Amino acid sequence: MLNSEKIYSFCYNCSPNKKFSKSIILEYRKGPNKNVSFYLPKFINELDFVPDRYLDLLEIASYIYCADRYISRGNKKSPYFTGWNRNFEHNVFVRDYKFWSKQKVRTKLESTLSFLSGDSHQFKFFPGHITPKVHMFDGEHYWPSLQSKNSSVVMFSGGLDSTCGVLDLLANTSQNIYLASHVSSPGIKKTQNSIIKGLSKNFPDRVHHLAFGCNLTGKRAREETQRTRAFLYAAVGATVARRYHQDRIFFFENGVLSVNLPPSEQYQNARVTRTTHPRFLADMAELVSMISGKTFKIVNPFFWMTKADIIKLLKDNGGSDYISSTVSCSRTFDKGVKHDKTHCGRCSQCIDRRFGFAGASLLELENRGTYAYDFVTDNICPDNDDEFGREERTILVDYLRVALEHLNINVDTFYDNWLDQLTDLVDCIEGSSDENKIERLHNLFERHGSQVRKGILAFQNEYADIMLGTKPSENSLFEILSTRPYLEKPARLVASRISDILKTSVPLAFQSRKPKNENEVQDQIEALLNDETYQLQREYPYVQFALARTVPDFSGNSPSLFIEVKYLRGKISPSQANKELSEDFTKYPNEAFLLVVIYDPERKVKNDMKFSKDFEQIRDCEFCFIR
Repeated sequence: MLNSEKIYSFCYNCSPNKKFSKSIILEYRKGPNKNVSFYLPKFINELDFVPDRYLDLLEIASYIYCADRYISRGNKKSPYFTGWNRNFEHNVFVRDYKFWSKQKVRTKLESTLSFLSGDSHQFKFFPGHITPKVHMFDGEHYWPSLQSKNSSVVMFSGGLDSTCGVLDLLANTSQNIYLASHVSSPGIKKTQNSIIKGLSKNFPDRVHHLAFGCNLTGKRAREETQRTRAFLYAAVGATVARRYHQDRIFFFENGVLSVNLPPSEQYQNARVTRTTHPRFLADMAELVSMISGKTFKIVNPFFWMTKADIIKLLKDNGGSDYISSTVSCSRTFDKGVKHDKTHCGRCSQCIDRRFGFAGASLLELENRGTYAYDFVTDNICPDNDDEFGREERTILVDYLRVALEHLNINVDTFYDNWLDQLTDLVDCIEGSSDENKIERLHNLFERHGSQVRKGILAFQNEYADIMLGTKPSENSLFEILSTRPYLEKPARLVASRISDILKTSVPLAFQSRKPKNENEVQDQIEALLNDETYQLQREYPYVQFALARTVPDFSGNSPSLFIEVKYLRGKISPSQANKELSEDFTKYPNEAFLLVVIYDPERKVKNDMKFSKDFEQIRDCEFCFIR
């Protein structure tokens, strides 16, 4: 659901001429109002010269990235998920106003960012932006684009995939490699420098690193999803490519993560990471083509590979020694983890990394000591107040669900299950026909599922002594494998949790008096859910739920779980409630799960199973009887 309240960002010399309920002023110049840092002069010095249009691109990308991190994605305590997708209007001074004010350029910029972030982005550009020369030779006539035919520009993060990609080019070509990076913290810089030092030693004079620094200053980011970071990342790469006369840049990332199929129907828009999604790469390449005036490409050579495939390739290219220096973790800021490790061990990236080693039968290359949590045996949520633990448990369950379900479906079922997601893909990937592309995608995810299953067996063998000698820790992989929640739909799991909460809380709420009517029961349930929603959303962040009465129109962004409440009292009989439910069942979307709460303090229903049996045969639902 898009939050209709607009967020105004004012950049550089842009200042609001009136007060807005939600606005931010982003300032990178020195002074008391500075709240962002762009290391543009340093970057220009490294490249010798950057044309105005590319300087504009870098600043636009930097402002967007900072605005993204500055404004939180809404109130996580709202059970109806309002505000998750934001509505931005960016006001930016630019150098090449004539170019950026073109409708087709602005439309492509806005649509590219909206797909990447799940937010709405609108731009107002203003002319007259001038920045001082960085050095006396800061001009294009001094520095013509270098003709670097035997070269490649590679986006480098310091993770496993990008490190493997760089090494593959160095080991199998004679090219000079220009690594383009975004640096937002000392830790990232240290990671990248460590890997580059090793590469430079093994491949002298062929590795060149160009990093652009951009981050918030003076305060911690309110939003850590960083969906727009990929836009800044690509802008840096495009600028480096312009300097060295390259018409393409390389992103190296496994195809499973690039596509990033959702674990549930509600996991969409801003909740999906689209860093290297083929559509984003195609849209970004089209925008850069407009900027450069000639065809530009963004290529992901690892799109048809899994994480396990990439780890095998890294080993085959002699890159085992680089593994310990790479960092894949997306939760380095995780306050629930008190550690000095490089990886939290429980985020989606850490999970994928470890299953990659296990699925490749290369666990011996992995250093367990780099992880704060060993999710195989550890309770990854030992503290109920842990901000991320419950969410990370669900990510682990969802990872298993999505991977393993592809072992049991043919290409037609794969297509039917993921039709919406595949629509964004087929025009942007390689293949002789749409049918061939779908077949290749099915094979990719089937291979990934097979490698995850192989990884499970590898973990069981590696940890056999612990697994056989002790009871599985709660919220560990071994506990999840024994209870198998990944075989259930996420909405059913949430319904069961809500049912447990209501069975305890509703009788306590009405222990001194009976509710007057059904509305009062609904009000009480809504209040209870408001209190519990933060924890529920942490545990199941991709399942929207709502009381049926709060969602009168089911044609839009419908929740995946509806809660229908019936109060049996006085003259209202079970047969009457049964009739009302039969009529109500027809109004819900077929794909939605239904939790039916029957508040029956007078015990009018004598046989719960008999009452619910017919309904459970009609659709996915669960009954919660409260007395």
